[in-house]
Amino acid sequence: MKKIYKIIIVFFLSMIILTISGCSNKKNVQEQIETSESNSSSSYKNPIIPDGFHTVETETASWNKQDDGTVEGWNNGLVIEDDKGNQFVWIPVNTDDLDYYKEKSIKNIDDSIIKNGGFYISRYEAGNDNEKIVSKKDSKVWININYTKAKLISKDMYNTDKVKSALCSGIQWDMIMNFVNEKNDGRNEVFNVKIMDTKRHTGNLLQSGKNESDRVQNIYDLEGNCSEWVAEKTNIKNEPYVNRGGYFGNKYGTAASARNSNGDREYDRKSFRVVLYVM
Repeated sequence: MKKIYKIIIVFFLSMIILTISGCSNKKNVQEQIETSESNSSSSYKNPIIPDGFHTVETETASWNKQDDGTVEGWNNGLVIEDDKGNQFVWIPVNTDDLDYYKEKSIKNIDDSIIKNGGFYISRYEAGNDNEKIVSKKDSKVWININYTKAKLISKDMYNTDKVKSALCSGIQWDMIMNFVNEKNDGRNEVFNVKIMDTKRHTGNLLQSGKNESDRVQNIYDLEGNCSEWVAEKTNIKNEPYVNRGGYFGNKYGTAASARNSNGDREYDRKSFRVVLYVM
């Protein structure tokens, strides 16, 4: 009888060990996603939803989990929203490309991008709601603002131990271009904006997100409405600051366009865009 009890005990102990071993091999939702795109193997990470934000389902990007635990719409422009209605889009960054971005960037890539495998970008150009910044559709676009003020306002939008914000940098703009153009290696100096299938408008300034034709991966107004200040400087003495994207007064501008400007001046065709870092 004792021998039978010993056999039963050994059996149950074996089952417990197998169960623990199986659990340790399950993929955490924040771990890497292995994907294969156009003959290249790429590694991405599932997006992290920061405290104080909730997910937003869109027609093109769903937060539903797949059988393997990955987020279904991770590569289609996942949207989050805070309790005030400000919306942001997840920009996945291929971990294999981070070394390239580090070499290209004058400043270090933010640690949270490396840790999380991406960052959030405001879905809309900065809106001006009684001198408070918003990222909402149909907002009054914040223009007539110089580089220094745009950088300061961006930094002050979120500043907690969980989430911080900043003015989008030039290298992050390149990451966005790489994402919306569905490039695979992250090393493209020239972007084929035609495949984005967007259409800028010309003639006058619109409210944020008004032009549905200028929406790609759930991000609005990259090819217009305004060109946007980015945290990047050049060695050009009189115009050392950079703005990116197209704007309503230039029919030849593209989402990847880069121009130099005087950062102390305020322009009626320049706005800015905020990035979020999940700490």
